[in-house]
Amino acid sequence: MSVGKRQLVDVVAALRSDIEEAIAEGIGKSVKFNLEEIEVELHTQITKTGDLKINGGVEFKILGFDVGSAGAEANGSYSKEDTHTIRLKLKPKRWDEKSQSYKGVDMSDLD
Repeated sequence: MSVGKRQLVDVVAALRSDIEEAIAEGIGKSVKFNLEEIEVELHTQITKTGDLKINGGVEFKILGFDVGSAGAEANGSYSKEDTHTIRLKLKPKRWDEKSQSYKGVDMSDLD
């Protein structure tokens, strides 16, 4: 579940855009590259923080008579971090109108 900015969507969209730009830049070039597989590794970190405040006290009595009291206050904070790694293996395909099917992508020409 994504909360806030949809980062995975942004990464895949940027990757798609970069591939399309590389294909367009390579039109007419003599060297071609087949794009077999793309590996993407994303690292996410989730941090949870909070503040703590504790107040407490003790009363001292002897035979029902108050002889004193003591109190204390403690303040602090906590932080917990969870790190996750997401790995994607993508094989780009391009729709071919002639064959009405998806085909592999060449990085330097639009066959």
